[in-house]
Amino acid sequence: MKNLNVKIVGLGEGGARAVSRMMNSHVGQKISAGFVAVGNDENLLLTTATRTNIFLNRDAVTVQKNLSEALEGANFVVLVSGLGSTAAARAIPLIVSHAQSHKARIVAFVNLPSKLEKPARHENAAVCLKQLAKIETLFAVPAEKFFLFRLNRKEISLKDLFTVADEIFCNGVKNFLDALAAEKNFDVLKFGDASFCYGEAEGIDSALDALKAALKFPALDLDELKRAAKIFIRVTGGELFFKSTADAAKTFFRDEISAVKVVWRVDKDSAIVNKVCASIMFTRPPAVQATKSTFPSLKNFLGRFQP
Repeated sequence: MKNLNVKIVGLGEGGARAVSRMMNSHVGQKISAGFVAVGNDENLLLTTATRTNIFLNRDAVTVQKNLSEALEGANFVVLVSGLGSTAAARAIPLIVSHAQSHKARIVAFVNLPSKLEKPARHENAAVCLKQLAKIETLFAVPAEKFFLFRLNRKEISLKDLFTVADEIFCNGVKNFLDALAAEKNFDVLKFGDASFCYGEAEGIDSALDALKAALKFPALDLDELKRAAKIFIRVTGGELFFKSTADAAKTFFRDEISAVKVVWRVDKDSAIVNKVCASIMFTRPPAVQATKSTFPSLKNFLGRFQP
């Protein structure tokens, strides 16, 4: 898309931490994306890497004014947040309203509260999801799925889970923005209720291995992918990467998934050097509701969980 003006907005403690990780990883650098942190804790926001911080413990008029100024000129807004926070419940309706009135598109990368969290956090998430139903693309990851990335650990700490969430959303936003910058038509990346996965492999001819790694992404539900009505796959390699080597990946995916509609993009990125990266984004089947977590065995982890 041409003339992109992207603002990446982190809401609450988790969102602020995630956008700091993105800035340190140079996410959005190619398109000069701006970063904004929004939350209730002034001390926390003042320690983030973002230059623009919005404090929600102000009166409603001031908060709305500050948000509007921070998002001024943006035609694309990326939200990153945990939906259980009061910061998300308060800020998301304001941001969605601003985007609608200024004809800006929104994509959100969020995590849903765990089944074991307090009812108030689920109420906050319900408020947020009602608003996010209005946006173009919503990637919602149940909190329980973060445990799947640490199954090989004897003990799991909160810090481990925060690190997992930051890494997943950092890579998810990067992959989406890279695709967005390369696409001429945004509708190709409009998924509604959506899911994503990614993988990488060493070697200039490793497109197939990168795709296989993406299909083993711990949070991926293969059944959802097989029933998806719309799938977007992007394979990217370094300067020595030959696009023709992606043919094996395409054949493998067609044989394994048998999807009705798949949009493929294969290109080069000198920053990757000798790696090949594969990312998959797709529309979730209607029967799968983002408001429900289907992870059955969270309690089995509690004996290993160390706060």
